[in-house]
Amino acid sequence: MIYDVEVRADKIEEEMEVLNEMNKEMDIRERCRERAIEFANEWGFPNVSSHIIDIMVSIMCTRDKTSYAGGGFVEAVVANNLYLAMSRADSDCRNNIFLLTMCNMNCYV
Repeated sequence: MIYDVEVRADKIEEEMEVLNEMNKEMDIRERCRERAIEFANEWGFPNVSSHIIDIMVSIMCTRDKTSYAGGGFVEAVVANNLYLAMSRADSDCRNNIFLLTMCNMNCYV
């Protein structure tokens, strides 16, 4: 009986650690999002789409090696590979490639 209580306590502790880690990661993404919006405004892009803001967040998280890795386009931007980035970009990303590459090199939380 005591063993069951100890096992349950260990499980609860593990689950709490997982939840704390998830909350920390969510907090990182939210801080990146706020910084991305601020950065876009600073660089003269006040009306970018939420898609571009999401890409900026993904760029920052991928560059800083958080647990949120971006897709092929984001990885190409972070690797500074123009050919791959442009070949994988949708039209919104192509139209905002300047902002996205500046985000990679200059936008930090």
